Amino acid sequence: MTEEKDFKASDLTLSIEDFSDRHIQPAIEELARRNAAAEPSFYTCTDDCPRLTSTEIHDAIENHLDGIPRDEWPETLRVYGWKRLKIETSGWTEQTVVDIVIEHLDEEYGDPDGDTTDTTEPMLAAARVFVAAIVAEYQKTSWPHEVDEDFQLYIHVKQWVEQYALEWLV
Repeated sequence: MTEEKDFKASDLTLSIEDFSDRHIQPAIEELARRNAAAEPSFYTCTDDCPRLTSTEIHDAIENHLDGIPRDEWPETLRVYGWKRLKIETSGWTEQTVVDIVIEHLDEEYGDPDGDTTDTTEPMLAAARVFVAAIVAEYQKTSWPHEVDEDFQLYIHVKQWVEQYALEWLV
């Protein structure tokens, strides 16, 4: 049984100094590393598949061979791994987040006759962490994919059928 801990608001308080590059860069690099290490999400036996449906290698092979007469099966078949497109973020993303927050704060708490609050580097640094965390989570479910050039798999069709789909030879 997990013991529940009572949290105080002070446990969740961060100061703007907590968002220095010394703290931010390792977090962003770790999120990027996790995304880069991901296995392909889908597999096909062509590099121009309009609809990705096979999440398992064997399903991709079976789906491909199922539509080809047995006497036309290739000797070998390449299986392509498809990975999610990397979501590109740039400075505008962080600036946009900060602008939206500042606009809201200025409307509620700012001087009605004064200028808009200026963006500071610590605000942008905090927004970078915020955006990186959201992008890392979103990346897990984003739809666009591309062929993973690091994934190389060639199978010998006859051996694969003998091992995984022997009933096809009957």
